[in-house]
Amino acid sequence: MINNEVMNAIENRFSCKKYLDKPIEKEKLDTILESGRLSPTSFGMEHFDIHVCKSKDILDACFYQESMKTAPITLVITVKKASFYNPDGSFVRERGVRFPGTVEEYVEDYRGYYEYLKEKGLLDMWAKAQGYIPLSFMMITASSLGIESCAIEGFNNDSLIKKLGLNGDEEQISICLALGYPNEKRERIRRDLDSLVKYHF
Repeated sequence: MINNEVMNAIENRFSCKKYLDKPIEKEKLDTILESGRLSPTSFGMEHFDIHVCKSKDILDACFYQESMKTAPITLVITVKKASFYNPDGSFVRERGVRFPGTVEEYVEDYRGYYEYLKEKGLLDMWAKAQGYIPLSFMMITASSLGIESCAIEGFNNDSLIKKLGLNGDEEQISICLALGYPNEKRERIRRDLDSLVKYHF
């Protein structure tokens, strides 16, 4: 297997629960956030926003999870709710205008998938899933900078939306990410590659 800086960061990162009382430098934080900004999304729609919070300020909305108690910063990734994804609405068309070809081509390419998601009641779930892509990019980037992280799926959506001052009819929480310099080292436990990869050719 080819070894490079990206693989080193992936191999070395772990879900950190205890952090040093040390702030994250702005340049490093900006680099982590930029990697999230550059991550791909379905139809290039960029469904998400990233909110930078002091962990202590949102700890109660995240059920006082251990990984947030000492983390100086927690990123909260929010996404628009289902009503924004109508192919004939302004949100979709504003995104589509940036791509090669006409807006109409972009909209019609997307419309069939939208109709499927709407029929199955999956629009909100699809949108929330988009937040996991920048999450992964930011976790790997953080690790490459000597900063560890822990993904947080346990939160009270309504409480966290209120703390962020957002409109709960328009926004929902996708996932959170605690960040900081590690004060521990945890062993990575993973299945071996042969046990999880299934080839179909």
